[in-house]
Amino acid sequence: MSRKPLRGRADERIRVLTCPRFGLSQTELEELLGEYLPWAEVIGPGSGKSGTVPECRDPDDRKFLQLASRAGAVALVTGDEALLARTGQVVFEILGPAELKARLA
Repeated sequence: MSRKPLRGRADERIRVLTCPRFGLSQTELEELLGEYLPWAEVIGPGSGKSGTVPECRDPDDRKFLQLASRAGAVALVTGDEALLARTGQVVFEILGPAELKARLA
């Protein structure tokens, strides 16, 4: 899969990362994005693999499962309890931020 620029598509990532729960300074945010964005790929409808994902109570949650499935993700990291409840129902892992941090330590 070829890499495509994320211009204009990183807005949601930046919005989420500026949430107080992450406690990132502007410098930390810039460093994180500087390391993350060069590795990011745009996955659009019909891209990559397709897989079956479970229905979700919140339809907005399902798109994240579909995206992870199409991208061939190893894991989806989320703080959303409804998505975390889908652990074992998809071919990739669904991890909370604390679990990911512990694994990376």
